[in-house]
Amino acid sequence: MTDSILNWRGGAGWLILAGSPEIQSDTRSEVLARLKAGGGVAYLGTRVEDIESIMDDMDDLGAPTGYFVNILAEDDDSIEARLKEASCIVLPNITPIEDFHSALMGAALRGITACYDGGGAIYAEGTSAMLFGAMFLASSGKSHAGFNWVQGVFILADVTSMSESPLARQILANGEARLALGIGRGSGIAFGDMGQITPLGARQVTLVLGSAPHP
Repeated sequence: MTDSILNWRGGAGWLILAGSPEIQSDTRSEVLARLKAGGGVAYLGTRVEDIESIMDDMDDLGAPTGYFVNILAEDDDSIEARLKEASCIVLPNITPIEDFHSALMGAALRGITACYDGGGAIYAEGTSAMLFGAMFLASSGKSHAGFNWVQGVFILADVTSMSESPLARQILANGEARLALGIGRGSGIAFGDMGQITPLGARQVTLVLGSAPHP
């Protein structure tokens, strides 16, 4: 949703993608500065252990009331409704990421989309950040189709140089993605509804253009 080299899904909220956290980084606090008024923070996972650490840290930073949404145990209507009403949805660093991706498809993704369209912030950290690109790297080392909210882009978490990822170089070379977006540890990037692109935290964000033509 911009004339820049990066294009992303339109919506009234913020899409915020980050690498793994570092104690020196304030990426999470910068997320809280972008929340809409009203609503709590929904933490997604398949077990409570997925979200305990990040929920405790966000609470310490002054986040609104948080609640766990178990996307495997709860019914579809409840998942969608609880996500839609949130001011922020947090997708933590979860492995294997392909299992989390499969669990998100359906009610959870509909709820995430509704929250974002209504002005909520979507915060995906670590492996979860990769899901919002055109494809993501599974634990097997193979690429799988992502949500494509950041369109035509292969997103890598905790990577700031394509020399660290032979697969990324291969994907760019064969035209599977227009470009690769590397987000370093303790860093993030925020996409806003008015075309804003803002680096966060340690600001270690790298873009590498591939061989596919830019539209």
